[in-house]
Amino acid sequence: MLVWTRVGTSNVAGELSWLFGLGLWVTTLPYIRRKMFELFFYTHQLYVLFVFFYVLHVGAPHFYMFLPGLYLFMVDRFLRFLQSRQPVRLLCARVLPCHVVELTFSKRL
Repeated sequence: MLVWTRVGTSNVAGELSWLFGLGLWVTTLPYIRRKMFELFFYTHQLYVLFVFFYVLHVGAPHFYMFLPGLYLFMVDRFLRFLQSRQPVRLLCARVLPCHVVELTFSKRL
């Protein structure tokens, strides 16, 4: 299991990909996501390492099945980047009785 082969399937890359994927999954559990949101958020920035080691493990032919989802993800990230560059104005902020913060922003069309 600890041999990094140049031909065929690399088990070490698969194990590393599995560990990163497991870390992503564990931090999605409701208790961790709600009580430690920053851990959830920053752990999910490791998706790049998951994909990198996944590609090294399965090789290019199997990675092509992953490309449509990756393409949609990149388009979504690009559109979010474009939208985040527009200024917004906070109209109202209040704390509701159930300890939830309600933020109202202005809409610009």
